Amino acid sequence: MGSSGGNHWRTLPLEGPISPEDKHKIRAHLATVLRSNAFRASPRCQEFLSHVVELALAGKRDELKERLIGVHLFGRDVAYDTGEDPIVRVKANEVRKRLAQNYEECGTPDGVKIVLPAGTYVPQFLLVADSAPPRAAGRIGKSLGRLLRGARRTWGGLTLAALIVGAGLYWWARPDPLDRFWAPLLDAQAPLLVSLGTSEIVRLSPEAAQALASTGQDAVTLQRADIAVARNEFISLAHFRGLLEIYQFCQRHGKPIEFRPGEEISAEELRGAPILFVGAFSNAWTIRLNSDLRFRFERVPPAGLAIVEAGGGRSWKVGSPNPKSVDVDYALVTRLVATDGQGPRIAAGGLTRFGTQAALDFLSQPDYWKNVARHLPAGWPRRNLQLVLRVSIVSGSHQPAVLVASHAW
Repeated sequence: MGSSGGNHWRTLPLEGPISPEDKHKIRAHLATVLRSNAFRASPRCQEFLSHVVELALAGKRDELKERLIGVHLFGRDVAYDTGEDPIVRVKANEVRKRLAQNYEECGTPDGVKIVLPAGTYVPQFLLVADSAPPRAAGRIGKSLGRLLRGARRTWGGLTLAALIVGAGLYWWARPDPLDRFWAPLLDAQAPLLVSLGTSEIVRLSPEAAQALASTGQDAVTLQRADIAVARNEFISLAHFRGLLEIYQFCQRHGKPIEFRPGEEISAEELRGAPILFVGAFSNAWTIRLNSDLRFRFERVPPAGLAIVEAGGGRSWKVGSPNPKSVDVDYALVTRLVATDGQGPRIAAGGLTRFGTQAALDFLSQPDYWKNVARHLPAGWPRRNLQLVLRVSIVSGSHQPAVLVASHAW
């Protein structure tokens, strides 16, 4: 367990900009907190803490008001009654308790602490004022020096010391499974492109809309000129939160990222750029990428959606595309390493929006991968992968995804 005993803390001022170095430290610490035992089982608390921290780091503290948080984070109407609906206050109290639990269990080994004072939604950031981490590094360096001096009399001793040091450095620097999954895209030279799914909406001319509103007939005949099909490029708030996690993940790894709506990706980018395709039936690229692979998306008459295995194998389906009518969803995550004809890519989508949300969490939360990696074959970080995920829906919120099938080649 880490400890903060003996540390002297400095509180970053609430007014004025925060330096890039301090922002980096805080975001790295936030990522550690979100993966802790206190937070990893509560996606809502993760979202709340990420939301208030990012707004504070961006200097948007005026947006950290109860009503605005209720609207932007919990999807409440702008005129909702905060007295009747205390969702923000309740979640803030839960976040405070989980922060306390985290620091009780883990301490502050990285010299950073996030505090959400009672009565406000503006977090405070505390950074240790002494140099405890460098002193600790110095002690480790002295210990290694003594080990090497004691072993230098024989080649065998030096070899043993080198092996010990090498093994220690390997395990200290070894990337976690999520980093290894992302490695082909993170290592590519070009920025990561994120292709966002879109949908089509029908627009009626004012005359046609008025005719539909005023007629009492069961059927109305419309002219072709009265109907226009447009592309809907809006994304849901839940998808926005998931994409924000992906953005923060890339920021922590120093990876530039660009978002693109629909199919706005050039042939040249398809050949070389690392790409993340988001969405299933709303993103034609995802459907195409999986169409010739072992697991693919299919529509099931009359109105069902499914992930099916080639050759008449297993299938996972929902009976209706309406998210309100399902209590379980499924998602498919596909990662293809680079070939001569295309850059590395990941496609992540669910049968409904819940599956896509859970897939985005799956792509940004290291803790989800601890168990998954144990079920993958040797050499999986360098192979193509398909992962089928099961997502339970409880009270309108998705739970962490569970791996139900995989294929590597």
